[in-house]
Amino acid sequence: MSRLGLQQNGVQPKVIAITGGSCSGKTTLTRLLQSHMGRHHCEVIYQDDYYHDLSHIPSAEVHKINFDHPQALEFTLLSRHLQMLKNGEGVSVPTYDFCTRKRGFRKELLKQTSYVLVDGILLLTQKSVREVVDFSIFVDTDEETRLRRRLIRDVQERGRTEEGVLHQFHSQVKPMHDLFVEPTRSRADWVLSGEDLFSLSMDEVFLRIEQKSVSVGSLGISKSPLDSVTS
Repeated sequence: MSRLGLQQNGVQPKVIAITGGSCSGKTTLTRLLQSHMGRHHCEVIYQDDYYHDLSHIPSAEVHKINFDHPQALEFTLLSRHLQMLKNGEGVSVPTYDFCTRKRGFRKELLKQTSYVLVDGILLLTQKSVREVVDFSIFVDTDEETRLRRRLIRDVQERGRTEEGVLHQFHSQVKPMHDLFVEPTRSRADWVLSGEDLFSLSMDEVFLRIEQKSVSVGSLGISKSPLDSVTS
């Protein structure tokens, strides 16, 4: 069995979930934290790479799919990969092309690492994911700012039209945020402002992660409708 997931001292890698609304600043925080920890000590997994492969669906039908609903993602595979890493096994992580809607896979297994950062809006909606997470951060940013950032990203990076982005935001992104994402704020170990990330001390973030000692399942709260929504 490959031991890529274990730290050199035999301790399981820590899994840190970084969540919050679309364009809240999750990925910025993830990159800042990885840079602070050192890339040779820290790997990143993105929830978005676990979207179901939709390359077989005609382009004209893709707009009917709600990409902000938990069922659009293969969380069973994500949680299995995270557990495999904690067990010391290597993982072939998928990749996702937002233009073709097709899934691929990274060419190499994740290397030996001490920390795994997981970036995604819906991570804490899934009990199977929460059970393998050691520390969770919710990046809190107001709706106006998130929409402004999403317009820039989707038009410039994903080839969308401004009209299409606005329609998707108001018909899918906002309703799903209110229904699924915002309620997970109370599940997180720490809530941070998404507008103050560059002034945030990464030493403080790292210290909080190190000081947090959790047992399996302790990140959950009392049962809610979210617990019945799985991929």
